[in-house]
Amino acid sequence: MIIKWLSGIAIKIAVFDDYDLNEFKDNISRKEKYIYWAESFSEAGSYSTAKTKDTSGLKRYVSRINKENLSETFKLAEGNDAYASITDGDYLYATAVFTDRIEFYKYDNNLEVVTNVTVKNDGQLNASQQFVIVDNYLYLLVTTLDLSTQITNVEIWKMDKEFNIVEKV
Repeated sequence: MIIKWLSGIAIKIAVFDDYDLNEFKDNISRKEKYIYWAESFSEAGSYSTAKTKDTSGLKRYVSRINKENLSETFKLAEGNDAYASITDGDYLYATAVFTDRIEFYKYDNNLEVVTNVTVKNDGQLNASQQFVIVDNYLYLLVTTLDLSTQITNVEIWKMDKEFNIVEKV
């Protein structure tokens, strides 16, 4: 994953290459050697957020990366996952998927959970896929499996930022 940031006049380009973080100017020693999911990077002002792949201990982390000095902050992901995640600059929104529910987590800038909501599955299996933010709403792509008919479907859940479902399409 290549990331570039405009910092004043200079441009920083860094590569997260599995366990290493390489800036074209210098090599940066990483305190933790976690591998990021490339598609999980989300920019928010002076930092980016991302989620890690499973560690050797089968743990997953959410992280905050400072764009100026490329320092990383990690927090064990609640529900041991951040299946779908996005940031609006103020908060990181993430999901954890289970066979009977989806758990929603809202993290502050210190990666502390400020909101946790559980949506139970009702006659179907639900799996969150991807978040987008439009007009101050979270839109979540959800794949479903009807347990009685075994028919799959795709839904879009429009949610406020406290994870209240406003509409399902």
